Amino acid sequence: MLSKNTIKYLNSLKEKKYRDLKNEFIVEGEKSVYEFLKYPENIKAIYALPAWINQNIEKLKLINNINEISVDLLKKISNLKTPNNVIAIVKKTHSTIDFNHNNLILVLDGIRDPGNIGTIIRIADWFGIDYLICSPDTVDPYNPKAVQSSMGSLCRVKVLELPLDQFFNMLPHDFMVYGTLINATPINNIKLQQKAVIIIGNEAKGISNNIIKFVSCKISIPSYMHELKVKGKADSLNAAIAASILCYEFKKQNNNNS
Repeated sequence: MLSKNTIKYLNSLKEKKYRDLKNEFIVEGEKSVYEFLKYPENIKAIYALPAWINQNIEKLKLINNINEISVDLLKKISNLKTPNNVIAIVKKTHSTIDFNHNNLILVLDGIRDPGNIGTIIRIADWFGIDYLICSPDTVDPYNPKAVQSSMGSLCRVKVLELPLDQFFNMLPHDFMVYGTLINATPINNIKLQQKAVIIIGNEAKGISNNIIKFVSCKISIPSYMHELKVKGKADSLNAAIAASILCYEFKKQNNNNS
């Protein structure tokens, strides 16, 4: 049985101001929790149904704070419509960027949809990208919906939230800054530099005007003809889909050149 104060504390982590204050966030669902259990030093506490704890006792051997809770209590503290057996409280990890060991960095400028940022974190993990830089007006990457969408990848991708002009002012000169814009040069027509930053702009407005000045090379994702010789007319691609295509093209070119 959890105290009222503990329940209040757990529910407070659904809000950004308390996540920032405590430097902690919520991870829900077995698949995501399993990923974070690979890094037990970052887990503050586990709250789970007794059956789940018994089934995963070996995975939990390095976790000191394990709490059995009922289905009703899980519903009270969960962000999901259908709670999924376990909730973990995870400590945020803070880091500085090591530019010497990174070739590709993603920058998010005003991304507002938590599902998009969660998926982009997962994409970064898939392509072995260590750092994701988020502008102050980008949705909180520790938002429960973002964490859920990242499917555990947040435990490997380092997410930094800072003013983008500050980031670009400390970026080494040997990094090329690529910005995604409509009607720019198609990415498949460019020889991409190995040390690079890709800026992904807001879903509706694109890259903000005060950030475009940092762009060294403007790029786009080309559209293609339909069977009836009509070119694709969709206004734009979803931010996460665009990020996935761009990361693939960068990695493909760099692997071929290595």
